[in-house]
Amino acid sequence: MSVELLYEKARQQLGATHEERLRKARARTVVLNKRLANQFKAQAVTTEMLAKTCSL
Repeated sequence: MSVELLYEKARQQLGATHEERLRKARARTVVLNKRLANQFKAQAVTTEMLAKTCSL
């Protein structure tokens, strides 16, 4: 792979201009935040789960 090809691939993925790179980075951040929020929600300790664990 040539250096020019690597630069072109990076420009396509990240964006050619500063504004485009910021917009794409913000979009990636939103997706990551949603995924992390779902993971945290799945790991949350509910009162029912706590009561079940304490009664064992």
